[in-house]
Amino acid sequence: MNNTQPCKTLPRQSQGQKNTMNESEISKIMTLLHDFAKLPPVDTEPTMLEICRYPSSRFEEVCSRILKFFFNPKAEHGLRDLWITALLEAIGKPELHDYRQDVTVKSEEWADGKRIDLTIVADKYVIAIENKITADVYNPLDVYKDYIEKTYKNKKIVLLVLSMKPILNLHNIMKNDYKWCSYNDLFGAVKRLLGEYVMKANQKYLIFMFDFIKTISNMNTTNSNLEQKFFSENRAEIEKLIERFNKYKEELYRKQVEQTAILKEMTIKETGDGAWWIYDGTDLGYTFNANKNPIGIESWFIEENGNPCAKFYVCITTWKTADWQPYKDAVLNRFADFNPQEEYRGNRVYLHLTNNIPGDNAQGIIAKLRDVYTRMKEIATESSDAPHQCATTK
Repeated sequence: MNNTQPCKTLPRQSQGQKNTMNESEISKIMTLLHDFAKLPPVDTEPTMLEICRYPSSRFEEVCSRILKFFFNPKAEHGLRDLWITALLEAIGKPELHDYRQDVTVKSEEWADGKRIDLTIVADKYVIAIENKITADVYNPLDVYKDYIEKTYKNKKIVLLVLSMKPILNLHNIMKNDYKWCSYNDLFGAVKRLLGEYVMKANQKYLIFMFDFIKTISNMNTTNSNLEQKFFSENRAEIEKLIERFNKYKEELYRKQVEQTAILKEMTIKETGDGAWWIYDGTDLGYTFNANKNPIGIESWFIEENGNPCAKFYVCITTWKTADWQPYKDAVLNRFADFNPQEEYRGNRVYLHLTNNIPGDNAQGIIAKLRDVYTRMKEIATESSDAPHQCATTK
C-alpha cells in the first residue's frame, strides 16, 4: 500500500510520524486479496422478497403461499401447468402428468390437529408437500401420511419434503414413505420447461417468479458459501485490513480538508469576495442568486494513486433541476471553450468543466476558479431581476 503524497505548491502544516505496514504485513494482505479475487462472483443485487425483509421464522409460510399460486394451473400467472409438470419431473413421476386433469392446490390443510403445508389434488393423484427452507424436518410425517391415505383413498399418493438444503435425517422421512426434492431440482425443471410456456405467461408474474427463484437460490448458493468460508477463515486479517484502510481514508480526507481550507483563503483574496464556502470539509463553492433560482460553483480535490490532491475538479451546479433552465443557454454559451458536459442526477444538475487541473498547480487552480467565478457572476447578474446576492452556506 503506497504512502500518500502531499500537495506540493499549496502551503501545508507539518505532519507527525505515521505508522506504516511492514513488508511482511503487506505481503500477507496481497496474498489475501489475490485469494479473494479467485472466488466465484456472488450476485449481491437484492430481490424484492429480500427488500421486504420478511421475518425468517415466517418465511416458509410466505414461500408456501407463493408455491400455491404457481402450482395452480388456473391462476393469473398464465404459466398453466408448468410448475406441476416440473415438480413431477423433478421427483421422477412424470407419468402422473395429464394436463386434462382438474387440479386444486390447498395450503395448511388440517390433518388431525396438524397442518400440511401444501396439498396438490388432481383427479388421479395427490401430492402432500412439507415445505422446508431453514428449519429441520421435525413434523409428524406419520400423522400427515395417515390423514392423506384416509382422505384420498382412490388417488395415487405422493408424499414429499421440499427443502432448500439436503435433509440430514433421510431415514425419518423414508420410513414414512416420503420422497425428498430440493428447490434446486424443482427450479431446474421449471427453467428447462419454461420455453414451452413463456409466450402465454403474464409478464408481471414471470418477473415475480424469477425473483422468487433468485431469493431461494441466494440463500444456498455454492458461491455464497465459499465467500462466507473465506471471510470466516480470514476474519482477523480482513478486520486488520479494514482498520488500516479506514485510517488511510481518514488521512486522505484530513489532507484534502487542510488544502481546501487554504485554497478558500487564497480564492477569497483573489476574487475579493468573502462569500466562498466549504461544505463537508472538502467541497469549495460559491452560490449566486441564493434567494431566486440559486446556481453555484463547486470544486474539490481528486485522489489518485495515493495522492489526495492529485487533481482539482470544478463544476457549475444547481441544487434543483428547475433552477437550471433560466441559466442553461447563457452558461453553455459562455463556457463553450471548457467543452462543458451536462449531467442530470436526481434533482440536481451538474455542468462538468473538463480538463481537470493538476493538484500541485496552485496558480492554475486559482486562475480557473477566478475565471469561472467572473463569468458566472456576470451571468447571474444578467439573469436576476434583483441585485446580485450570495450565500455563505449551501
